[in-house]
Amino acid sequence: MKNMISVAALLALTLPFSLAQTPPGATRIAIAKEELRRLSGELNEAVRTHDQAALKRIFANDYVYPALSWAVSGT
Repeated sequence: MKNMISVAALLALTLPFSLAQTPPGATRIAIAKEELRRLSGELNEAVRTHDQAALKRIFANDYVYPALSWAVSGT
C-alpha cells in the first residue's frame, strides 16, 4: 500500500513536466518562424527607407517578380 502511494505521488509530481515538454521539431519551427518575422521586418524597413544595399542583400540576383501588368520582370 505504501508503495502504491509513493508511485502515485511520484506520478503526480512528474506528470505535469512530461506533458509540458515541447514535441520534437517544435523548437525548429519556432526558430524558423522567428527568422521569417525578422527577415520580413528587414524587408519592410528596406522598402520603406529605399535602402538599395539591404534590398540587394535580401533578394537573389536572379529574382523575378510580376509587374503591375503581370508581365514578368527581373531586377
